[in-house]
Amino acid sequence: MIYNVQYLPWDSQSFGFKVGKIVLTKKSSINTVALFEEMQRNNYKLIYLCTPFKVDIENFYDTKLVYAKAFCKHNEPLNEHIRSYKGKAITDVLLKLAFESGKYSRFNLDERFPKELFELLYYKWLENSIFTDFSTDVLVYEVNNMPVGLLTYKINKTKSSIGIISIAPEYQGCGIGSSLMQYYESILSNDIKTLEVITQGVNHVARMFYEKHGYSIAELCYVYHVWSK
Repeated sequence: MIYNVQYLPWDSQSFGFKVGKIVLTKKSSINTVALFEEMQRNNYKLIYLCTPFKVDIENFYDTKLVYAKAFCKHNEPLNEHIRSYKGKAITDVLLKLAFESGKYSRFNLDERFPKELFELLYYKWLENSIFTDFSTDVLVYEVNNMPVGLLTYKINKTKSSIGIISIAPEYQGCGIGSSLMQYYESILSNDIKTLEVITQGVNHVARMFYEKHGYSIAELCYVYHVWSK
């Protein structure tokens, strides 16, 4: 059996080893011998196996959930604690917020994935969000001029997607996440029809937060990490 592996240049260049992706759309058994042979033949160290069904392999996996809701424009009063951080310098405080947002990510929970690569991934995500059009804007919530909340988002035609949303641990449960969410939605235009955000199945706090704000699960996908032997 030959698997159709999609080479992932960004992941490969960022991590320093060859990374690929396989998407399975139909429920079927996995021929692990053939898969490992394919990886060895093409020098893949890591392959993401993405499927809407669980498969019978003993590998780390993440349940990826796409939450979505129809957008209805509403106005919120200006919040003096929230401002755009687009184009400004990356600080250790912002990095900690980015790392906090990824504590349930598969790159952090997979014990075979080096911690320094997890941190590199989220550093680059933050860097691209601030300095490129990877994100439309980067919002920070400040207390005493110190960022304690972070929300990045991207607008693509009639859809807006949240990238990073994170609150400093000592400020969680204080309503800052809701303030950021409400502010974000208030500045979107009437052209936006759908809002979307991705989280992990194990992140129950985030799931309850999104559901509280009217989001529901629109898509579920299992992502397995298949490492070469």
